[in-house]
This record gives sequence, structure tokens and C-alpha cells, in this order.
Amino acid sequence: MRLTTAEIAALVGGRLIGSGSLEATHAATDHRQLGQEGGVFAAIRGEKADGHSFVAAAADGGAVAALVRRERAGELSAPSSKIALVVVEEVEKALWDLAAALRKGVTAPVVAVTGSMGKTTTKNMLAGILNATLGRGCATTGNRNNLLGVPLTVISLDPEDRYLLAELGSNSFGEIEALTRLVRPQVGVVTCVGAAHLQGFRDLHGVLREKSSLPRNLEEGGTAVYPSFDPLLSGDAERWPVRKVTFGSERSDLVRVASTREGTQAEGTLECEGKVRRVKLSMSGAFNLWNAAAAIAAARVLGVDFEAACEAVGTVRAEGMRMEWRELAGVRFLVDAYNANPTAMKAALDALSGQSGGRRFAVLGTMLEMGPRWETLHEEVGAAAAASGLELLIGMGAGGRAYVRGAGTGCAAVQVGDQAEAARLLRERCRPGDIVLLKGSRGSRVEKVLDLFAGGGN
Repeated sequence: MRLTTAEIAALVGGRLIGSGSLEATHAATDHRQLGQEGGVFAAIRGEKADGHSFVAAAADGGAVAALVRRERAGELSAPSSKIALVVVEEVEKALWDLAAALRKGVTAPVVAVTGSMGKTTTKNMLAGILNATLGRGCATTGNRNNLLGVPLTVISLDPEDRYLLAELGSNSFGEIEALTRLVRPQVGVVTCVGAAHLQGFRDLHGVLREKSSLPRNLEEGGTAVYPSFDPLLSGDAERWPVRKVTFGSERSDLVRVASTREGTQAEGTLECEGKVRRVKLSMSGAFNLWNAAAAIAAARVLGVDFEAACEAVGTVRAEGMRMEWRELAGVRFLVDAYNANPTAMKAALDALSGQSGGRRFAVLGTMLEMGPRWETLHEEVGAAAAASGLELLIGMGAGGRAYVRGAGTGCAAVQVGDQAEAARLLRERCRPGDIVLLKGSRGSRVEKVLDLFAGGGN
């Protein structure tokens, strides 16, 4: 974005108070994340705080404009020369209106990625490929994959960026459709359909309905990229009114994963249109070869050379708390604690079992938003953990008891109440060379086990 404050006010139908000549380049809903001069601060009223209380702090942090509600504008101090107020009825709507207006002027390729597992890694891999081949672009950062974050991503697009890449997340019906209609992608990637956010989607068919909103609402002439090994997506794809390409299995028509090998750096063989390439990733988890295949397939749709894409994808590193390796006192920790669902849990356990070295331990936090079948789903993961050859399974929190039940007599298993108790058990049992998987939903905060293990205290 490169707009003056007057232009922003006009696009969102707001009343401008202050200078109309200040130039804005990006936006944020958290005044601490403005980062640099030229920000637009959207004063969102949240559950814990009201952004209108931080307009002055936003000005000090580099904001040149603040989107504020009409009913609160009178309470705010007169703006200084370095920030203007844009007074609107609803700040959230104004943010969407600004993003929609800016999207109309985008001529660069636009891609969106969603799925129950792997969407962030796939998005990062695709961004790495496109940066290396097309040039600098704009991609979703952090957790900006929701109803507030996606508009911020669109607004952050610079006129010189060579692509726009948006990650689309959802935990209730209708969000993916709304975000797709805002972003208007030409290429849509669905990584998979799995048992995630079942509290909102009820069952896998509900998840399918939500995720398939992306390919169903692509721009005219668009292309959907999805895994041939996913039976729900394959069946539903017959009704998508777009071009379709697949990745993953032998039945895939574009990028196939011919072989995989687990390790600190997963590697495998990919095939595409008669070409074969050995790929070594900069992250663990053989399942990430499927994410790489998804990213490469999307890149091929955009005309990127297969071998160039394979070269670039191997340089992309894991994002924090996603298959991230840490070592403490000679014990290696595989931290995958950003999110969790049964499919992701089992994939992480497979990655752990494929590592060479000492004994293997797992600390599994509760999988949140699993709906009425949450106990059964936790028991299934516990059974998978026991079958993976663990020395000890530590189930943490509300789901821990169900993990232990599921493990049965397949391995030693114990339920603990919190991270401190898990860390104490690991200190007692682990020795140098052992490997520990830390996996759970974001709300489980299972990564705190690391600090407690290192500190030796509560």
C-alpha cells in the first residue's frame, strides 16, 4: 500500500481529522506491531482491551493514521501533526473496505492456502520459491490468517511486490468463503482435510465444506491445487468450477512424492512432468515432503520451473515451534507446539520414530476444539503413540488421561497436570542422546516444558 491519509479516508468512507498528505504503507491492529513509520492503526475493540486507548502510543510507534469509531472519536485528543484520525462507523468494516479497494489494483499473481494441517509450512515454502524465482512479494506473516489478519496482509502489499500469498484460517463456517472473496486468488491450495476445529465444524464433512470454500470461490479461470490422496477432497473436487491439479501420491497429475526418508532434515524424491529431483528439506518430518509438493505444484501453475522450485524449497526453514529442534543437557527436543489435531499428532509421532539416536519420549498436550468426540480422538492418538516405540508417553492436561487410556499396555504412559510435572519426569528419566517430542495445541503451552527442564524448577 502507498496511500495518503486523505485517500484512505475516501476509500473507507471516513471523516478525516488532521493532515491528508501523510503517506501510509502498512497496517496493524496492535500498536506494538506497527514496526516502522507509515502505519495505519486500526483501533479494534477486543475482549481484553480497546484499541482506542492506544492511539497516542500508535502515533509514537510510527502510525500516520488511526481508524477509529465515530462514537469514540470525541474522546480522543486532537491529533498531532504526525497522525491523522479517520473516523468510521465500524473499524473492522473499514479495514475490509480498504483491503478490498486495494485488491482491485493488484496485477501480480494472487495465491491462497488453507487446510487442516501444513498450511503455514506450505505457505512459507511457496513464498520461498516465489521469492527466489519471481522476486520479492507479500505473504502472510505470523498468525495473520484470520478475519482481521488477512485484510492486513492485503493492505501490506507494496505496488512493486511480485505476488500476493495469503494463508486462510478458520474455526467457524463461512470464514474461508469471506476471506476468499476478499483476496480473490487465481490459485488456491488446500493441503488436506482433517479433524481440526471440530467444536465448530462438527465432523470431517463440516471441515470439508469450509475448506472447499476456497476452490469454489476462486477467480474465474482459477486453478485449485489439492492432494490426490485425500478422498474427501477428491470426491468434492468434481463439483469445483475451476481447473484442478493434484499433488502427493502416484495418482497425482502434477507433483508426486516418490519416496521419503525421515531425519533431522527430511528428504525424498519428487516427480513432475517427467522430471525427477531429489529434495532435502531444512526441517524434520517426512510429511513436509507433501507440503513441499503442494508448494511446488502451486509454483508450477504460476509457471515456475520445477527444478528451480525444488532448489528453493530446500532452503526454507521451519517456523518457530513447528518441527523445531532444540538441545538441552544433551537431550534433543523436537518442538511442534503451535497447533494440534489427530492427523498432525500422528505425523509428528511418525517423525519422532524415524529419528536415529537414543530413546524416544513424547509430551503430548491436549488437542483443543475437538468437539464431543474429544476423548475418543485423544485415545486414538495415545494408541498411535504407544505403537511408535516410545520409552515414555507423558499426557498433559485434560486430554492426558485419554492419551494414557489409549496407550494401554503398549508403552509406559503417565498423565500429568502441568508443564512443571512433565519437566520433572523428563529430568528424572532422560539422558544425553535421548529425543523428546513436545506436541500440543497452542493453548496447551507445551513448549514451557523446555524452560522448566532447563531451569530445573517450577
